[in-house]
Amino acid sequence: MTTSTTTTTTPQVHDLTSLLRTWYPAELFSPATPASASTSTSTAASGGSPPRPRPFVTLTYAQSIDAKIAGPGGTQIRLSGAESMYLTHALRALHDSILVGVGTVVSDDPQLSARLPIPLPIEQQPRPLILDPNLKSPTTCKLIRNHRKGTMPRPTFFCSEESTLPNDRRQEFEAAGARVEVLPLQATSRLSLTALLARQDLLGRSLMIEGGASVITAFLEAGLVDLLIITVAPTIVGEGICAVRQGNLPPDLEPVETRVFGKDTVIVARPKKQAELNGQ
Repeated sequence: MTTSTTTTTTPQVHDLTSLLRTWYPAELFSPATPASASTSTSTAASGGSPPRPRPFVTLTYAQSIDAKIAGPGGTQIRLSGAESMYLTHALRALHDSILVGVGTVVSDDPQLSARLPIPLPIEQQPRPLILDPNLKSPTTCKLIRNHRKGTMPRPTFFCSEESTLPNDRRQEFEAAGARVEVLPLQATSRLSLTALLARQDLLGRSLMIEGGASVITAFLEAGLVDLLIITVAPTIVGEGICAVRQGNLPPDLEPVETRVFGKDTVIVARPKKQAELNGQ
């Protein structure tokens, strides 16, 4: 079993790729795009690894010491320092796609882009994905605007097949430049995450999940997370939104590494099941 390692040094920019290679499968570092995911099994085979039945899923978010990811009513708060934020952008650049829920779009209006010192071409940016059962996201959000500017891939909004939305709402999204896809509901009346992960034509080989709390909890409950990367800021928020809600959550995590980035502590771990599959 691999033991946890703690260090108080912040990696330099050129060290991050080497660091990420200790956390991730080698095949994720070879060039690929979400659109080519269905034909990427030969890449995995050439590296000696069997094809993955679904994308590699990273769950990552920043929280306060008291486990809050947002203030009262979901108010956005700045938690990550410059060093840990750079790690977040490096992680975005590594992944083929990036996912948030509708609440994050409405409250934070994120860009979900990898903003590195050397700008990435649009084909190397992660594809934005949004779980939005009733298409409540504003069509003026940055995800759509940035695509129209030509700086980000086309965002995909996943809505419910049982939604009573009028057709003109979907047409409004598509006219604005977004893609709208339909997912079935699972027993909990949430969008089916299994059906989502089957869409490797859109997701690619790797998916990064950034929140919010409902999405974080849903993926943990479903046992669909391969790696957790949690940034803990030395801040106490008090009243606010907790990162993980109560539910049928994995009881044990296998530590991979704990490292200090500037003022923040970054904890890397795997759910026990995934650690056993990876030979940890």
